[in-house]
Amino acid sequence: MTRLSFVASLSALVLFVAGASAENPQIKGLQNQVRELKAQKAAIKKAIEAHYDSLIRRDKLSEKELEVLRHQIHEQEEAMLAHATTEEQRAAIHARFDEMRHFLSHDVHIDQHQIDRLRAMRHEHIEHVEHMIDARIHALEAEIHALEHQKKK
Repeated sequence: MTRLSFVASLSALVLFVAGASAENPQIKGLQNQVRELKAQKAAIKKAIEAHYDSLIRRDKLSEKELEVLRHQIHEQEEAMLAHATTEEQRAAIHARFDEMRHFLSHDVHIDQHQIDRLRAMRHEHIEHVEHMIDARIHALEAEIHALEHQKKK
């Protein structure tokens, strides 16, 4: 009989803790942020791939389309510079985006070596963005975990 009451009380405790964490609006908000980041990850990857593909096929674009691409490159550079923590990172970001701007000028002919370089840059960019998103997701999940354990005490 005591085993049955122990199991019942343990079950009730587990259900209570699970219910308390599910009802916490702060935890729900963090869980929603995690879901949104995971959903955005694939869309961001596709956008980066499309951007680099347009750089590779830039000889088929009009001057107006090239101007739009240059503006997008500037916005992306500013966004990445905002997250850079060291001067070395800032210099690397400037170098990467200066090279992209160079590819968008009319007097540059893109050969296979440069196409391979752009593809490598695309891969590095995607990995960097995925790493940043994964780090943010991990931080949010750690915060959720801390809030769940804070409620248990």
